[in-house]
Amino acid sequence: MSYRELTEIEKGYLAEGGRVFLVGDENEVVILKQGKEPHFIGDQETHEPYKFPTEEIALRNAWDTACLSADKPMVEGVIVGVLVSPPMGTLRP
Repeated sequence: MSYRELTEIEKGYLAEGGRVFLVGDENEVVILKQGKEPHFIGDQETHEPYKFPTEEIALRNAWDTACLSADKPMVEGVIVGVLVSPPMGTLRP
C-alpha cells in the first residue's frame, strides 16, 4: 500500500500539529500525524486496512471520519469545516 507525496500545504499542516487523510493506491484511507506512524482506517480486531471498492467511497469514508474529529483535519488537501463541502469525484485523472 502506498499513497502520494504530500503537498507543501499538507506538510505545513502536519508541521502545525494537524492530521492529514489521504486515499492510497488501493483505495485505503491513511491518516498521517507528525511524529506518528501512518494509521489506516481498518478492522479494529485484525488491524488490517479496509480496501474500499472505489476511490470515491474511500474519499467519502475519509471525509466522514474527519468530520467526527474536533481538530479539523485535512482530507486530500481540503480542511474539514462546517462551511466546506466534501470533495467529490475521483482524485486521479
